[in-house]
Amino acid sequence: MATVGRLSDNSFRMDRMALMVADNFSADVTRNTGHRAGQSDRQLDIDVIHWLTWRDGKVVEARGAIFGDGTAQYDAFWS
Repeated sequence: MATVGRLSDNSFRMDRMALMVADNFSADVTRNTGHRAGQSDRQLDIDVIHWLTWRDGKVVEARGAIFGDGTAQYDAFWS
């Protein structure tokens, strides 16, 4: 996360839009936004879901997905 902060001039945010919990699973939907350090016109604005499997209070598996054209935006933003 230190690298994310440095690359985004600490502008990167993950704002939770939804949280679902059942048994040993959780899922959250976030809106991820930010701008690249020194390039305020290089913006990120994507929706993401994180799916987590829990055991004994710890995450044992995690998956994520990016909605719409967000994957192209993500790649362009971080590359």
